[in-house]
Amino acid sequence: MEKEEKVTKTLSSEKSEEDSLIFEREPVTVKLSLLNVVAVLVGHMKFTAQETRLETLRWLLWLNKKLPKRIYRQAGRLFPHLQEMLTDISDRVVNLALQVIATLSMSEAGQDSDIPSTTKNESLTPVKQNKGSSPDPSHTRRLQVTDLNGDKRYITLNKYFRLFLVELLKMLNCDRILLENKGRLIIRHLCVYVDARAVYCTLAEILSGEDELAFSGLMVRELNAILFSSAELFDLRMQLQNMEGHDSWVLFKTLYDCWCHNPVAIVCLCLLSQNYQHAATIVSRFGEIEITSEVLQETDKLVQLIESPVFTGLRLHLLTPHQYPYLVQTLYGLLMLLPQTTAFKCLQHRLSSVPIINAISTETKKKLETFQVYYHFVSIIWKWLIDDVPEPAGLDP
Repeated sequence: MEKEEKVTKTLSSEKSEEDSLIFEREPVTVKLSLLNVVAVLVGHMKFTAQETRLETLRWLLWLNKKLPKRIYRQAGRLFPHLQEMLTDISDRVVNLALQVIATLSMSEAGQDSDIPSTTKNESLTPVKQNKGSSPDPSHTRRLQVTDLNGDKRYITLNKYFRLFLVELLKMLNCDRILLENKGRLIIRHLCVYVDARAVYCTLAEILSGEDELAFSGLMVRELNAILFSSAELFDLRMQLQNMEGHDSWVLFKTLYDCWCHNPVAIVCLCLLSQNYQHAATIVSRFGEIEITSEVLQETDKLVQLIESPVFTGLRLHLLTPHQYPYLVQTLYGLLMLLPQTTAFKCLQHRLSSVPIINAISTETKKKLETFQVYYHFVSIIWKWLIDDVPEPAGLDP
């Protein structure tokens, strides 16, 4: 028995020595084929199960965090499938897909390979694509962003950001149901993950060169509604409202060129930026265009928007109409444009609250006071002349 115990002890000691030798060996390096991993992920992106798609997108975010340069080389292969995931019925899938798209669009790995170039206008018509209408594959943008505190920072967007927006507009043009159901959600979340100014300026530049004017007007209407109703675009609204500095004027000019595709939207933009005189000029030209039911509906929504907190400053400007006469003129022009509906009564009631005394300019008041003094003086002299003229002699009473 003692011999057997000794044998087992020696065997166990030898086994422990072998284990210790195993742990002392160098770890085996396993090479990961990213192409195969991406191929598997692309296959899982086509699955209909929601959790499968979500986990696939999480894998892409993790790979971009660990291997940014290598995953960026596969971005051209991933973007078409990411774009297709925007049509998913689940908002969670759409939200996470936009996060992946924004991450790849702002990847620092693409800044070294992209070459800055001039902006080109792409055609969004899905039927034919000319050689000159294709987006520049080596386009990088560097935008300066200023927050409400006055701090400036730069955002560098690689070539895939503009390419994605071009393809997104093509998809929304072909699928109007997607535009109606998911369009505002996609734009809002994209503004959160990238930057509202970068998204709006790029979309405005693309739509400004679009040949299909009906689609451009429709997209401007949607972008204008998002601009004035979404909390995510508060900083962009404040920048347009304050109009302080060169950056704000560049932003206004970029949006203005695109917003001209929709007459009511351009009036709304001018009212937000306090360009009241130009807004009054545009409203006065409404008689030269065809006023359709869509224009009247958008004007109705504009009146409702004037009563919202976004235009609190505009309503306070009505307290001093002598300083903002073109604002009063613009609102009265919209009032004359509307049929006698609820919006007409609402705007009429608002304008009835404007102080009439203050509406008279200072120069007009001086002229009125001078005329009153002159009339009073003439009336006194006339009365004095009548009282002092003697009656003619020889006339019977």
